[in-house]
Amino acid sequence: MLNSFQGFLNNPLTGMLVLVVAAGFLALVATAVLRIFIGLRGSGTDKMQAVALLVRKGTMKYLWKKYQVAVLFIFVIGTLIYVFIDTGWESAQLERWALPYTAVSFVVGAFMVALSGFIGIRTAIAAHVRVTHAARTSLSHALRVAFVSGTTASLVALGLGVIVLAAGVYTLSEIWVVGLPQVLQSLIGLLLGASSMSFFSTIGGGMFGAASALGVEILNETESRLPEEDVFNPAVIVRIVGESASGVLGSGADLLGSFVSAILAAMIIGLTVSEDAMVFPLLFSAAGVVITIISCLCVRIGKGEKNVFGAFKKGVYVHAILSLFAAYLLAQWFFPADSVLSIFLAITSGIVLGLCVHFFVEHKTELHSKAVRMVAGDTRGGVAPTFLGGLSAGYVSTFFPVVLIAVAVIVAYEAADLYGIALAALGALSMFGITLAIDAYAPVASTAGRFAQMAHLPKQVNVRTESLFVAADRLSSAQSALSLIAASLTTISLLVVFTDSAGLRSVDLINPVTLIGLLMGASLPYLFSSFMLIATQRAAGVLAEEVRRQFKEVKGIMDGTAEGDSTKAVRLTASAVFRDLCLPIFLALALPLGIGVVLGTEALAAVLAGALVSAFFIALTLTVSTGAWTQAKSFIEAGNLGGKESDMHTASATCDIAGYSLKKGVVPGMNVLLKILTIVSLVTVGFFSASGLIG
Repeated sequence: MLNSFQGFLNNPLTGMLVLVVAAGFLALVATAVLRIFIGLRGSGTDKMQAVALLVRKGTMKYLWKKYQVAVLFIFVIGTLIYVFIDTGWESAQLERWALPYTAVSFVVGAFMVALSGFIGIRTAIAAHVRVTHAARTSLSHALRVAFVSGTTASLVALGLGVIVLAAGVYTLSEIWVVGLPQVLQSLIGLLLGASSMSFFSTIGGGMFGAASALGVEILNETESRLPEEDVFNPAVIVRIVGESASGVLGSGADLLGSFVSAILAAMIIGLTVSEDAMVFPLLFSAAGVVITIISCLCVRIGKGEKNVFGAFKKGVYVHAILSLFAAYLLAQWFFPADSVLSIFLAITSGIVLGLCVHFFVEHKTELHSKAVRMVAGDTRGGVAPTFLGGLSAGYVSTFFPVVLIAVAVIVAYEAADLYGIALAALGALSMFGITLAIDAYAPVASTAGRFAQMAHLPKQVNVRTESLFVAADRLSSAQSALSLIAASLTTISLLVVFTDSAGLRSVDLINPVTLIGLLMGASLPYLFSSFMLIATQRAAGVLAEEVRRQFKEVKGIMDGTAEGDSTKAVRLTASAVFRDLCLPIFLALALPLGIGVVLGTEALAAVLAGALVSAFFIALTLTVSTGAWTQAKSFIEAGNLGGKESDMHTASATCDIAGYSLKKGVVPGMNVLLKILTIVSLVTVGFFSASGLIG
């Protein structure tokens, strides 16, 4: 198939890479057009613009604090990669410096995630007030502006991802004339950079979002006189910044990291089959640009319609159908006739798996589902039964997705061996575009509602913005489950690459050292979860104390005649988050290296497998549990079981705020932890022996 491009360019591989880069630039052009569209919308009243300015200042302060820490981290780790991996310690001592293939890839990967997040969150900042203003006209107009914001974040991530990968392959293979196996090995540094920045964006953003919500809740419980949803309350602005940090930055970094990891893993495994098999994952992912544009255009409602949730479902269906169609066409184009069905089945297994888990979790956490009604009924007994009811709903929801994963992996493996498993991961991530668009839309819709309340707009505007948010909130747990499936399958693909690079044919669990590795790996997600929750509580305490101080020292905030310093509150909260993030990220980088050196590659493979299983069940349990608590609260707020003023609502709200901390502070962290552990192991595999120091 590649030979057919001889007339296009002298090098057929170059022709393919040009097509991929062209698709990436199409995404960036579409991003620019959509950003201009948002900028041309009206920004509302002076009061709305004043709130928007406070949010913009707070968000930029958060970004500045994050990038201060992240840049220092990237510089230190990039230097270590250059000295120990690109050059080698012995050569470095002799000052025989090599070309920085892996180090440059690492920095580029980190920059890619940072730039994508910056553009996404700046777009969200601009969209907040414009969605509120659009809601003064109609629900359909507000949905269009809000979802354009989410689509912008999605397309810029998608475009940068495929451009950076294609440009990396071209630069290393054509300019620096490096062999393809070494090219792909060097690009693993790209994954490490992307995952490292995801640590700050996804875990840091999630912890900041959870801390801001928990801090507001602490203030509401202890300071009853504090004004809620008021522009003069700095905690409200911090919470809005937190929602954007976790929703736009966090989800974008997580999904982009999984996206490029799945592509590169499939390319590495594909190269063992043929050059066509190596290029196929990249071109299939590039086709996702066009698919995302089409599916996002389908997310709209007519004038007078109110079914926002149905519009989202339509976009998901269209995206899945077009992905299947593209997979079949490209498989016919790239592979011999007798292999087309096998390749198509492998990708289809991933797409179908993602959709099935998405629909399963959506059903379990739907407002009128049996699980949600049971949790709502538990509120009659208070907080404890409500908490246990939600937890049991999460536990019982783990078995069926595992069965689905087993079926998908078996189908993919039987269809195309290990390459099929990598393609299944790519299939699950083919929903990347629409998934990130909805995730990035959610905080914009939520903030638009807060703007409407703070600007004292008519009730009809609040009703419309609430409709926007409720639709996204109904899908939030299902979206998290889809991200988890994508991250888990990506980790399996990377684990396959690791075992191949380490020369492992099997992992002997009867070996005591290997068993120790398995148990250690299973404990790591729990250890990291504790770090995240403790850091979230500390940061929430910092926020609460700062807001209390401002209310005491700044006269007039309580009666609305003076404005609090929300920027300082953001800075202090962000500082607390990123200070406590240093230990987890150090451990995530150091533990695979230490375990590999001491226990060897077989034990390290067991560590990765144990972490995968443990993190998957933690994240899936909490995804369903938190969704059940949230929807149980919504069920009561709809007028059931006594409504908003009842003790049942208090019990559900208490569990919901605890669940929010788990959903934002722990669940996305599991995805990032899995990837960074596996990628660090891949990058440093050359330092390890089979049995380690104790063998």
